[in-house]
Amino acid sequence: MKPRHVLLTLLLSAITAGSHAQPEETEQVVLRTPEFEVTTRDFKYYVESNIVEAQRERTLAREGSVREVYENLYVTKAIAARGEQNPQVDKEMVDWMTNQYRERLLMQRQLELEVAAELANVDWEAAALEEYTANQQNYEMPDQVSASHILISTEERSEEDAEALAREVLGKLRAGEDFATVAREFSEDGSVVGNSGDLGFFSRGQMVAPFEEAAFAMTEPGQLSEPVKTQFGYHIIRFNEYRPASLRTFDQVKNLIIPEVQRRRETQLRADKIAEVKTGAIDLGLEVNVELLQEYEARYAPAQN
Repeated sequence: MKPRHVLLTLLLSAITAGSHAQPEETEQVVLRTPEFEVTTRDFKYYVESNIVEAQRERTLAREGSVREVYENLYVTKAIAARGEQNPQVDKEMVDWMTNQYRERLLMQRQLELEVAAELANVDWEAAALEEYTANQQNYEMPDQVSASHILISTEERSEEDAEALAREVLGKLRAGEDFATVAREFSEDGSVVGNSGDLGFFSRGQMVAPFEEAAFAMTEPGQLSEPVKTQFGYHIIRFNEYRPASLRTFDQVKNLIIPEVQRRRETQLRADKIAEVKTGAIDLGLEVNVELLQEYEARYAPAQN
């Protein structure tokens, strides 16, 4: 990363950008001007509030990332210091917004702690099993077909020429030539380089209708279709295997269910706690100036025709 500010480059020259370095236990000054300082605590809080924990180590390991954080902090404080001296900046409103933001953060942290405490002893595997048992239809695997194909495109040739070539290719396959080899030679599906025409398993609704109908109509492994026309051209389809519909076992899906159950429980519990305050279920000794409230409602009510 090329430095963008000469002064900042000098100030940062002593910083090591090691990705595994831990924040200092005691606050230390990294950047200093006569008006403000940027400290290791600034860095710690900036990182914790702006970078998701799971991505933090990888993000900071990128060359220049640590310096960029300190640079962002420096720029913010430098321009804020100018704003502090500018009489045109409404400091009273800034203070109100700062306090509002602080209160919202306190609310979020308090809700997080309350929700975490209530869910600390939940048996999530049992909760997931309850969800699985009650909604097994959500964990059904539809019937599937495994097939391979060779595509003869109509993009740069006529339909007649494409069908003729498709039938020529079909003849090679029926004569015993290896499907993967023929696919790599003739197929114009861009994925053929990596899969030699093998599409793996797919369910109904995943392929265009004519292709799906032909694939699901076959029953014998190795069976070849007649050329099937779609908007992409002509396909030669080889049936590989049929997999009937089945219910996935709990062990197969529990690692998918548990995070979803956790998310729903957390969201509902958070909403319940907010509702308790809104509805007065938690008595905070609230007093309401009804006349003033009604005055404000009337002030912003839509005008009557």
